[in-house]
Amino acid sequence: MKKAVKILNSLEDYILAVMLLIMTVLAFVNVVARYVFLASLPWIEELNRLGLVIISYAGAAVALKNHSHLGLSIVTDHLPQGERRSRGSSAACAACSSAPSPYTTVSSWS
Repeated sequence: MKKAVKILNSLEDYILAVMLLIMTVLAFVNVVARYVFLASLPWIEELNRLGLVIISYAGAAVALKNHSHLGLSIVTDHLPQGERRSRGSSAACAACSSAPSPYTTVSSWS
């Protein structure tokens, strides 16, 4: 069972890496099309936007699986060794950092 989980975890990492590579190539193709042919391909922008959303959610799942969060490592590095890897402190840091989000969203509407 542990071997199957390890294989699925590495498969998820490889899928994310390939998806990022594909998005990079598509963005490059769009830049070349824009400057050489003077025509942008809007479907590439939509695919890149969708890929970014998928990579964000899948990357968050990988970070949760590894008990880490890239954006909050500055905060968690200052915690004692026992508290660094606990899910409670990671969840508390994530909740505190995302608390202002509704306010900024609503204030940007007006």
